[in-house]
Amino acid sequence: MEILKNEFQEPFNVPAEKMFEALITPKAIRDSWGASRAIVDPKVGGSWVATYGENEGESEFINTFKFLEFEPPRRMVLGDGVLIAKDQDSPFVMRTTTEFVVVPIPEGCSLTIMHTGTPTDTESEDFYESSLLGWQNTFEGLRRYFHYNADC
Repeated sequence: MEILKNEFQEPFNVPAEKMFEALITPKAIRDSWGASRAIVDPKVGGSWVATYGENEGESEFINTFKFLEFEPPRRMVLGDGVLIAKDQDSPFVMRTTTEFVVVPIPEGCSLTIMHTGTPTDTESEDFYESSLLGWQNTFEGLRRYFHYNADC
């Protein structure tokens, strides 16, 4: 079975603590990832959940993950993901882990996202490959969030 690994890293002009908070704060998740709703229980074994769609009551899809590791304000690992899509008969279990590492640098912080997955069939391979664009968009969404919420 092939293991897919992707790593993305970019600097941000915000303190490391603010970046870490943005990764676990529901408003920041809604604003930066375009989620309709977000629920976060930030602790090992806790949940990170985001729903997407125009109508909050009828989500187009839901992403749910478990915090496997939680080391504020520098590192967290999400795994045991499930994607529930309105047009699917059953949930898609994501065999992935996503590690977020926030490192202070003189001009703010550096955010690294490491996404590792083990696709089990063609459908999941397509999902993992399409998630590359999603992770790249995450950085742009975080930049917009900090630009419009400079006081956060």
